[in-house]
Amino acid sequence: MSNRELAERSRASFGKIWKQALFALAALATLGVLLYSLTTAWYTNVAETTELVFETESWGFEGQVKALDTGLLLAPGQSTCAALSVTNDGEQINQITVTVDKSSMPEELQKRIYFYVPAAAKESDKTADRVYLSTYGGYSYRVMPKSTLLLTADSAADAPVRCEWVYDLLGYYVYGTLDKDNKLITAEQIAASKRKDVEAPVYIRPVEYDYDSATFQDGKLLTTDGVTTADSFVTSVLSADGYKGAAAVKYGNYYAVNITGTSDNNEKTGLWLYLCTQEEIDAATELDTRIGTYRYLLEQKDEQGNAIGLTKEQTKEYEDVAALLGGAKATIQIAGQNLRTSIADVTEAERLTAALEQGESVRLAGDMTLKDTVTIPADKDVIIDLNGKQLTTNVVGQPVLKGAPGSSITVLNGTINGGSRDTTVQLVGSSAAFSGVTIQGRLLIDDKNESNENGTVSVVRLSNCTLKTVGDEQVGVHVFGNGAASSSRTVLLVEDCTIESTFAGILGNGSDDCYGTDIQVLNSTVKGKYAGIYQPQRGSRLLVQNSTVEGMTGIAVKGGTVTIRNCIVNGTREDGFVPTAEQVKASRNGWLDTGAGVYVEANYDWAEEIAMTIAGSTISSAAKDLPGVLIVGEKADAVRANSDFTDSENQSFTIG
Repeated sequence: MSNRELAERSRASFGKIWKQALFALAALATLGVLLYSLTTAWYTNVAETTELVFETESWGFEGQVKALDTGLLLAPGQSTCAALSVTNDGEQINQITVTVDKSSMPEELQKRIYFYVPAAAKESDKTADRVYLSTYGGYSYRVMPKSTLLLTADSAADAPVRCEWVYDLLGYYVYGTLDKDNKLITAEQIAASKRKDVEAPVYIRPVEYDYDSATFQDGKLLTTDGVTTADSFVTSVLSADGYKGAAAVKYGNYYAVNITGTSDNNEKTGLWLYLCTQEEIDAATELDTRIGTYRYLLEQKDEQGNAIGLTKEQTKEYEDVAALLGGAKATIQIAGQNLRTSIADVTEAERLTAALEQGESVRLAGDMTLKDTVTIPADKDVIIDLNGKQLTTNVVGQPVLKGAPGSSITVLNGTINGGSRDTTVQLVGSSAAFSGVTIQGRLLIDDKNESNENGTVSVVRLSNCTLKTVGDEQVGVHVFGNGAASSSRTVLLVEDCTIESTFAGILGNGSDDCYGTDIQVLNSTVKGKYAGIYQPQRGSRLLVQNSTVEGMTGIAVKGGTVTIRNCIVNGTREDGFVPTAEQVKASRNGWLDTGAGVYVEANYDWAEEIAMTIAGSTISSAAKDLPGVLIVGEKADAVRANSDFTDSENQSFTIG
């Protein structure tokens, strides 16, 4: 069947084909496409095909920035991850800021395609759930010394960079200049007039509403739902997006968000909100449909699997679409420098406590024993450089260090010794990073704590750390989510670490108020007496990659999504067993120490959601005749149906 026949047969059904059509966004392909814009503090040292190696001339920082994808596949209404990694080989914390330049894209695509980071951020007195990336604004990350910041869909030490094509082109925020007639001066007009005093528009973020419920008058939006007027809608959008003080004041068809400057010829530069006319929306839908048709035709193959070429007529018909997609290139800009902050040297425990409670950063001059738990208050951002020393407390039954909801804590190079006390470090709705730190005792991530009134989620990163418990049946890392049905999860990232526990290396909790966690273990060793890792939570995720996990039961699962890649997982119990149906039903709390490498107990109410992926791994049991992967319970068949066990030469496991 020819492309002409394919097009004729399917033309009638292409009204919304762009919902499914794949559009290959040619950003992030190779170094020739993905360009890294560096600040003056950086200079290019070595450039390779898939990475840029750089160092700072004055500070001696060395590291690598890599694009981990060769391209992005995107369709209207979809988003995808722009996978990146940044490695800090130096001895200091590096702070990088990521922005995106879409100026080389055709303007029609700039209005549709947006890059963002799914992270909470305050704008004015509002907290937005994502940060849009442009040359107008970016998002900053911290990279710990001797560690790698991974920003991928599977593993993200922080919120990854994502790209979306908006479902309907209904409106947008744009930073640019209005002419004397209150019309946006386009990049094409600026280039034609060779003006140097005006910058091209920057399309920052989309504006969306329910198009099917909207009403229009003379082509302009009248109401978004039959009741809410366009002006009222804009006022609410501005407030929700953090621009509470901005009123719905219009200049032509543009709502002023923030006017930054005016010229003598009555041109106004600033941030604007624009609502598309019905004609513009219809034209955008038609273009998206044509893009979908074009992509569909390009992907057709004959019975032998050979591509069916476009006819001359089709090539002519879609030459504008081909040109549009050929210009779909964006530049991710990464600018960075060593984090420069004031750190006070402290010699006394009292001074240490006072400084941290005031939100000051400190460096220990010697080992210190605190008289009480030191708590980092909300909205404080501190760095604790242990400087190779040890920090402990005299108070039995209380943590050495505690983070209040909203606090940010970075701990470097040394030891926090909680001994046999229940908890050494307690974090409640905190952002925390530990690098080169030894923690003796339990690390408790306690987002369900009653003090966490707003349900703030913790993001905890451990890199090049050692966690070792000495107390009787003491957990290594204990993770409690806030129990909220939200896309924001409590995050624990363990990278290049060793965790050894007298109970369980990493322990979740399956209670209703504790779910919603994202646990990632990369290039690490996790050992527990009874279980290496226990993941019972619904609405949660566990990723174990390039790691070794060991316990009587290696990994015990009762809920969530579990991915195990390129790992060694051992169940060490030699007298392991396959439990009876009665034993499984009775196991409502905790897990049965069966001795399997991976043990799935499909017993909880949410067990049907369990989905496992195991690839390139060795999963084994020390018990004779016990499978490496053991799946039991009333919903075991559903778990098997949801799971993907991929055989390979490097892999050895059996499934029960």
